[in-house]
Parts: sequence; structure tokens; C-alpha cells
Amino acid sequence: MIKKFFSAIGLTLILALFSFLLIMGGEEKPAKNASVFSSAKGLITSHDLPALAAHIGVSVPYLSAQGAGKVEDIPFADGYAQVLTWTDENNLTTRCVYPAAASALLRSGDAAPTGEYCTIDGMTAMVFTAPNSTELHFGDTLAAYCLSLGSDPQTLIDLTTQLHFTQ
Repeated sequence: MIKKFFSAIGLTLILALFSFLLIMGGEEKPAKNASVFSSAKGLITSHDLPALAAHIGVSVPYLSAQGAGKVEDIPFADGYAQVLTWTDENNLTTRCVYPAAASALLRSGDAAPTGEYCTIDGMTAMVFTAPNSTELHFGDTLAAYCLSLGSDPQTLIDLTTQLHFTQ
């Protein structure tokens, strides 16, 4: 009788502990659109890539610091995402969007995946081709990136070994 009593108490404690851990271990949901800006910051144009990158607060890949670019605010998910566009002297265009959740803003409507991949600074990049260009799409936890060049995929992939990142 005493064994049944302690068995019932033990089983009840195990179930209570399991229920408690199940409730407490539930998935935490981040605040909705926590990293999306609530208001537009305005258009900025410059020939200074590090200044543009500092404005959005992320590191940006580039082949040459000689070029021109802009940062603009694009409506996204009840707020604004910032998109940096940089075109260098080699006609390589780098587009970067912050936050990374807004990566869809970088996609070209006519670009299709080729099934090829390459690695850029430890990040896996997917190769896309469009009628007049090749694109590499990749990202990290903060931002998403797209590099595009009007050439064959292998030329763009080969250039990735020469990329630098802003500080």
C-alpha cells in the first residue's frame, strides 16, 4: 500500500516537472519586426563606400572602393528596410539590405538559380542568371547581399576571391 502511495506521488511529481519544463521551454518569439526601422531615414548618395556602409551599420562586400552608391529606405513589413547599392569602376554592382529578413527586396524578377554555389567569406552564395547579368545571393544574420555583373557566372565566381569587406 505504501509502495503504491509513493509510486503515485512520484509519478505525479514527474508529470508536474515534465509539464513545467514543457511550458518554460517553449519557443520564444522575437518582437515583431524588431530590426525594421519605424520611419524613413532618407536617401543618401556618396562616392564613399565605408560611409554608406556605416550609415546602415553592416559590413559590405566590394571589389573596388572607387565608384558611386546610395542608401535608400524601402517600405517593408510595417516599417522600412535600408538598401545600399554600390557600383564600382569594374561595373560590379553590390546591393545590401538591412535587416536580412528583407532579402526579398534584392531579388530580380528575371533571375533564375543555376544550381551553382560558391563561398564568400564563409557564407554560401547561390548563383543566379538573368538575360543580361549574373548574380550571387548570400547573407548573414544581419544583412543580405547581391553581387551582379553583366558576364558569365564563372567570371563573377572568380572575382569573389578578390572581394573585401568594409569595416
